[in-house]
Amino acid sequence: GSSGSSGPSGFPQNLHVTGLTTSTTELAWDPPVLAERNGRIISYTVVFRDINSQQELQNITTDTRFTLTGLKPDTTYDIKVRAWTSKGSGPLSPSIQSRTMPV
Repeated sequence: GSSGSSGPSGFPQNLHVTGLTTSTTELAWDPPVLAERNGRIISYTVVFRDINSQQELQNITTDTRFTLTGLKPDTTYDIKVRAWTSKGSGPLSPSIQSRTMPV
């Protein structure tokens, strides 16, 4: 059975925080496992939100790392990432929560 989606069938692996300041969060992750890529991964969308807010923000990167900037100090963010091929997007990874440094 085909669901009609031709992007990756798997999500990026091992999403984790590599650095924090009061206003930035550095992230890194691994590509989806090879069998679930369904082609060449060309970019990733990082989806994040302040856990006290319903508004999700998105950034696109071609690398397997990204630094969120312009964040609020001492605030917890919910972060997830999805992979894209030329055909479309894959599923979102499980979210992680990361708190910026207090001032």
